[in-house]
Amino acid sequence: MLALLFAVGVTLVAAPAGASEETVRACSNGIAVPYPEENPGLVSDCAVLLDIRDTLAGDATLDWSADKPIRKWEGIRILNDRVGSIHLFGLARSGPDLTGQLPPALARLSGLTLLDLAHNKLTGEIPAEIGRLRNLRELDLSNNSFEGEIPPEISKLSKLENLELNSNQFQGPIPRELGEMIHLQELWLSRNNLTGVIPKEIGTVIRLEKLLLDYNNLEGNIPQTLGNLSKMRQMDLGNNILSGEIPSELGMLSQLSSLILSNNLLTGNIPPELGDLKKLWQLWMNDNFLTGKIPQEIGGLYNLSDLRLDNNRLTGAIPETIADLRSLVSLNLESNSIAGEIPSIIKQLSRLEILQLQRNQLEGSIPSELGALPNLRNLNLQVNHLTGQIPQELAEISSLVELTLIGNDISGCIPLQFYNLEQTDVFAMSLPDCSPAPGKLPAINLEVRVWQSISNARILYISARPESGSWRTLGTIPLDMSGLGEEPGYRNGDIVLVVPLMDRLTNIDVRVWQSLFDDLTLYINARPEGARWRLASTFLDMSGLSKSGSYRYADATLRVVPLRYAPSEN
Repeated sequence: MLALLFAVGVTLVAAPAGASEETVRACSNGIAVPYPEENPGLVSDCAVLLDIRDTLAGDATLDWSADKPIRKWEGIRILNDRVGSIHLFGLARSGPDLTGQLPPALARLSGLTLLDLAHNKLTGEIPAEIGRLRNLRELDLSNNSFEGEIPPEISKLSKLENLELNSNQFQGPIPRELGEMIHLQELWLSRNNLTGVIPKEIGTVIRLEKLLLDYNNLEGNIPQTLGNLSKMRQMDLGNNILSGEIPSELGMLSQLSSLILSNNLLTGNIPPELGDLKKLWQLWMNDNFLTGKIPQEIGGLYNLSDLRLDNNRLTGAIPETIADLRSLVSLNLESNSIAGEIPSIIKQLSRLEILQLQRNQLEGSIPSELGALPNLRNLNLQVNHLTGQIPQELAEISSLVELTLIGNDISGCIPLQFYNLEQTDVFAMSLPDCSPAPGKLPAINLEVRVWQSISNARILYISARPESGSWRTLGTIPLDMSGLGEEPGYRNGDIVLVVPLMDRLTNIDVRVWQSLFDDLTLYINARPEGARWRLASTFLDMSGLSKSGSYRYADATLRVVPLRYAPSEN
């Protein structure tokens, strides 16, 4: 070690092991570190940062320079006269992402409590030396391109509370030594290429609140020891190749709010003990091989908002205790072997927006009580054994956007209001239209003709008439095709047609879309005033030619069910 030297008015602090004398001298100039002789630790940290700057930055640049006070360096925060944190979060930086590697010399910053290099383009492996940062409380290297194995030395970070290594290219097993990190609260390892089993030792990290291991190649059973994590709030083990049964011990995680086990190879029954998770709002166990009935105990999850059990091998009936899930917004039981009738008591789920029961063995009629669900947006009952008529009550759900019923033995007629849904398959069922419900308006078949100038394909006109009426009824109107952004890759033009309806008038909105890349690709849609646009638009075959030869045209018939008459003009 060098003693304190005085040369040309510069105080030179003793160089730390491995630091170059040149960077120590630069950091002792009184600019980077004021009063260097009184702050030898900060001079040492300054020298380390200058030594590693280019290795870390790669093709990017960092403004770390001895000609600038270290307290003003990008991403550097001083704590107790030492470098306390490095925060170079890529999305918050004004310059290009860091493209270098993690230098082993970083471990010499003994006062570091936070290291955040997330959302950059860093590569290489995590050096084993990182285990020497004994004061580190947060390590975030997520969303980079790190590779290799997670070094077991990382477990020596005895004060670490948050470890975020997700969205990289790490391989190999999860180190069992992570079970020694007694202060760890969050462990993010998702979206890597990790293999092997989930170490049972993780169950000893009793302060752990978040465990995110999804989107890896982890296999084997879910350790029963995870049931010891009494502070656990969020657990995501989805999208791996985990097998075996779901351990009933997970029912002891009383603080758990989100449990995701989807897209694995899990078998056996759903543990009834999961019904004890009173704080749970999200439960995903879809895309496994679970069997047996949905347990009655699931009704105890009164805070549950999102339940996915789809794509399993579940049998039996939908338990009536499902109606106790008064906070439920989305229920997906698709692609199982669930039988019996749809329980009418489901009407009590007043917050329900999405109900997906397709591809099961449900029988009986569609309960009219579903019409009492005031927030229902998506109802999918296709490919079951349902019979009877479509309840008119479904047509009265003002929030309904998507309805799918095909693949059943439905009879009767189609309520006219379904013409105003954004997406539905009911018109492929070859059923007649119902008569208008009391107080409702009848359907209109609106015939339209779109004209396009041959000399300038962006000049469009539209003519319209009631079915079999005169083209002169509504006239020919130019379309302003300046609308953008409603549909990617298309411009659009809107008009409002005032259409005769019985002895009064109603307003119909018509929209024409034109491809930004092919002026001859056009679609048309119509809706009654106050309704949503349907997702399925009509393609316009512009093969017609006017007598003058100046315009091509296409005809289309649009069926619309008005919601109300146009306001009367006094």
